[in-house]
Amino acid sequence: MASLRFFLFCSYILLISPQILIKAQQPYIRKLNTNCGIRNASTSVLGYACNGVNRSCQAYLTFRSKPPYNTVVSISNLLNTNSTQLSQLNSVSESFTFETGETVLVPARCSCLGQFYQANATYVIRSGDTPLLIANDTFEGLSTCHAIQAQKSNLSVNIYTGSRLTVPLRCACPTEKQAASGVRYLLSYLITWGQYVSSISAIFGTETGLTLEANELSELDSNIYPFTTLLVPLENPPSRSQTIAPPPPPATSPPPSPSPSVAANWCNFAIFVHW
Repeated sequence: MASLRFFLFCSYILLISPQILIKAQQPYIRKLNTNCGIRNASTSVLGYACNGVNRSCQAYLTFRSKPPYNTVVSISNLLNTNSTQLSQLNSVSESFTFETGETVLVPARCSCLGQFYQANATYVIRSGDTPLLIANDTFEGLSTCHAIQAQKSNLSVNIYTGSRLTVPLRCACPTEKQAASGVRYLLSYLITWGQYVSSISAIFGTETGLTLEANELSELDSNIYPFTTLLVPLENPPSRSQTIAPPPPPATSPPPSPSPSVAANWCNFAIFVHW
């Protein structure tokens, strides 16, 4: 009898597990991106799990401009995206050069490859490169050393200058629960210093609670760190107007003092009226 109950219980778990998986959100990576020795898929170091409604979707990334990756063409080449689409998304020309540190919106075709979503970029290895430098410096946290090593298991001991490397970029597709609530896109936002889940959500007009849930965070456990990505649920594609801080209001100055001739005229008028 006990064996029958156990069998029925296991059958029930197997039956509902796909439904649980498709409604699950993605775990935030925390600080594990700096420890290349950890390879725990449950912590999202290898990528975001393929738990969305679709195995392929339109997604968005952010990238912070810095030389030599500070033009539409150079950023598009690095992240393997269409330069025309990138320029249109950022409302600039294809010959545009971004200011250093400016947040650039990047369109990405996100696909489920194996267990994880990713958008692939191709990178030519330079002298002194390591998986950690490639992930956190060149790609600014859009990939991880773990994911790069997984692409080529012997990379840590066999990395040659000039060789071409596939770099999996972190992206994801909305889950069933997100899609039902109106979420059409997920944005992989690169976190920088001094940012919070609430401030990032406000940039894109997203409720903080939705962003917390998308990353398996809570109000009591919402610490985030630079060189990591935060998934931001979006109903509409992002726009450059959301990523550019409005200019400060012009400084107010006191009204100019009247010229001596004007002041004298007023004084003469006041005397005339008095008399």
